Amino acid sequence: MWFAIWLACSKSQIPKNLDTTMTILQAEDQQFWAQNIDWSGIVELPGDQELAYSVHFLIQESTLTATMDIPVQNAMDLELSDVVATESDLSFVLKPPNSPKFAWAYYTFHRTNTTTWTGTLTQMKQTFPATLNVGQGESIHRPQTPEPPFSYNSREVFVPLTELGVQLAGTLTLPSDELVQPSKGWPTVVFITGSGSQDRDETIMGHKPFAVLADHLARSGVASLRVDDRGVGGSTGARADLTTLDFASDIAQVVSFVKEQETVDVDKVGVLGHSEGGLIAAMVASDFPISFVISLAGTGVNGLEVLIEQNLDVLGVEDVNARTEFRTRYANAMMAEMGSELEREHILQVIEFQEQYSGQNLSSEHRKAGLQQFEQIKKSAWMQTFMTIEPSTYWSTVTVPTLILNGSKDLQVSSTINLPAIQHAIPETTLLTVKEIDGVNHLFQQCETGSISEYGVIDQTIDPFVLEVISSWILGL
Repeated sequence: MWFAIWLACSKSQIPKNLDTTMTILQAEDQQFWAQNIDWSGIVELPGDQELAYSVHFLIQESTLTATMDIPVQNAMDLELSDVVATESDLSFVLKPPNSPKFAWAYYTFHRTNTTTWTGTLTQMKQTFPATLNVGQGESIHRPQTPEPPFSYNSREVFVPLTELGVQLAGTLTLPSDELVQPSKGWPTVVFITGSGSQDRDETIMGHKPFAVLADHLARSGVASLRVDDRGVGGSTGARADLTTLDFASDIAQVVSFVKEQETVDVDKVGVLGHSEGGLIAAMVASDFPISFVISLAGTGVNGLEVLIEQNLDVLGVEDVNARTEFRTRYANAMMAEMGSELEREHILQVIEFQEQYSGQNLSSEHRKAGLQQFEQIKKSAWMQTFMTIEPSTYWSTVTVPTLILNGSKDLQVSSTINLPAIQHAIPETTLLTVKEIDGVNHLFQQCETGSISEYGVIDQTIDPFVLEVISSWILGL
């Protein structure tokens, strides 16, 4: 859940001498690339950070083509353009889908030896050192990601929705046969992903938090079902007009599917949602029979308030007057008539503020791209709904046992405003447990700052303490 303007820095230029003619390889060169298909590289970023990537070459009709993987960004099989290879030089261009030309990534290398190329990546008017070495790169270190053999049972399932031809693909995970199944079946949790198109594991930057959580619950004696969002993996039914209300309807149908499984205790089926999924959990509980609700980094205030606070926290704005000023600018931009000149003026005022507090100096080209991005996302059906939904409307009707967890260093869904809002809205008669987890970010990783840029460099996927809190709470019901 992130909606801030894309900012860039630096002044260096895109290489002007880049040859964009495809190379017709000689026989000896074809043999070299056929024998050296897989390469791995590192881009050196500011702050002693590194971005690992892989390139996979393929010869098609004597022409060299290639694809790129950037595991930490969960980006795989990205097609590369303008692949040019000579005896001494190599270059290619990554053109991210739906991105303006100035956001393309230009890679240029000079051969160091038969197994190593050294060069640069230039993108968004920034240039960084880069290397490319023959062979597969090291996999991202994610020690909590479950690895077989498993002591529990999982199987692929398909949940048919009432919308014609639409189904959600998922994984039903049941506790180990070594555990004694309760007479009525296993307590079961339906997972709900956050905003954006997510797979069933809620994969982000190489982390698979829902797979980790499902593994922990299965070992503790709790079953779970996690599904791919519409249009992701094996799920169908993606549409541009889908909103949070549609996703809540989908999850209610998933719950019904779960209750039909023989090994599930129908009286102990609950929902667990992360980020926007926390709000969806409350929506499902408000008008559908479930047994419990778990919200992880869920929202208690409307989307407009969430986005304002998110921007201010990410930018690190502490001055009270400045925060008030940005709140006014952002609200004006979001509430202005779409396509109007007034809307354009208010959006540019937001960009100007973000420039000031991020220390960036944007070109007119970058401001135009930021303006277009803001307008495009704002007019989506999902954003229009998300901005105006009042979570308290749903939290105020939740009467089943509820566990609310938010992180003290979450910069995307601030615990400062969202935890009290949820706690205040839920009826006093509801069995409620509320915890602010100290030192964790939006993904519930122990972290230093909570910055989004930290997610990929932290090995931990979820703080084990959080896993224990969730499983103990469910089993204690």
